[in-house]
Amino acid sequence: MDDILKNIGLICVIGIVIFLGVTVVIPIVLPIVFILGLVFLVGVGIGIKDEIKNKKFGHYNNHNSKANCICPYCKVSYNADDGFYVCDCGKKFRKVGNEIYKEEDTVDDIMQDFVKLTAYISKADGVVTKNEVESLRSILKNDFELSSSKIMWCANVFNETKQYNYDNKIVKELNDIIDTLCDGDVDIKKTILYNCIKISKVDGEQSSKQKSILEDIMYIFRISRTEYERFNSSFEYEKSQSKSLDEYYKILDVDTDVTLEELKKAYKKLMKKYHPDLHQSKGLSDEEMKKIHEKTIEIKEAYEFLKEKLDS
Repeated sequence: MDDILKNIGLICVIGIVIFLGVTVVIPIVLPIVFILGLVFLVGVGIGIKDEIKNKKFGHYNNHNSKANCICPYCKVSYNADDGFYVCDCGKKFRKVGNEIYKEEDTVDDIMQDFVKLTAYISKADGVVTKNEVESLRSILKNDFELSSSKIMWCANVFNETKQYNYDNKIVKELNDIIDTLCDGDVDIKKTILYNCIKISKVDGEQSSKQKSILEDIMYIFRISRTEYERFNSSFEYEKSQSKSLDEYYKILDVDTDVTLEELKKAYKKLMKKYHPDLHQSKGLSDEEMKKIHEKTIEIKEAYEFLKEKLDS
């Protein structure tokens, strides 16, 4: 009988403990556990977000005593490999060798690899010519509308790349970047191929090595042979029309990469020199006045043509 009473008493005690746990302890402890868990998850989320943010630019921020670069904005020291970085100050910069560049002074990976390709194409025939360099500069300035600082960056990339031999890995890398960042945008690939063809022909006919690189681009970019040949022929058409264009530049005495402001200044300068009204009182013959009048028409025609080209 005593054992039965003891068991009943034990059961009652356990029941009371469970009751108190359910009604008193759990309502107090559970919210605390929930809040701690929420804080933990938020912290993990912020960490993942920062990790993704930094991974997007290829590297983690890494402060230590072996610093080899300094943020150009806030002057914080880092130990960093080559690549893009997001500094603690929120600004982005790029390290290349011993040089540090602000983000606004550099170009993205697609543009950088395009410039590398043009360097390989330019040196493929054995020598990089002034025409090839000027053609690239014109493309960067007028077609891609890069700033002077970005063009300077591209010039450094070009000069460094031309020291090395071509490897089609650069084309594969560029193709992968376009596929990843731009969903394989075919128009971007076609633009790159077309401008590479343009540079390859600026000195005349393409060399066999230049053709080989261009065909690598065609195959790896998955651009059809028909499209490739169309680019070649369209450039030939542009080239056949370029005599009149070159003449217009010569008439106004301006460079091929002239800006609209420079063009206007050149036009005004020549009109002040050749306008017929300024020569009426000089006692010139009818033949001489006719030549001046024709020169004025020529200047106006060249100005209107080049102005329209720059406005388009």
